[in-house]
Amino acid sequence: MYAIQDALNTLSRRVNTSPASREAVSKAYEFALSRIGQDKDSGDIWCDYIQFLKAGEVRCVLSLSVCC
Repeated sequence: MYAIQDALNTLSRRVNTSPASREAVSKAYEFALSRIGQDKDSGDIWCDYIQFLKAGEVRCVLSLSVCC
């Protein structure tokens, strides 16, 4: 389980911030969580995924505020 978490963390931190890249990382998290998301030790992966999603929301809001 920890190898999966490390791989997802590395992927989400090193990925380009383009929408296509974020979509690929999001799909990787969703795939991993569909397989191990109910495990008692998957809480850290869930937290990382939620942080990843929140970071994307912040970038969207900031980019909208700069354009307006």
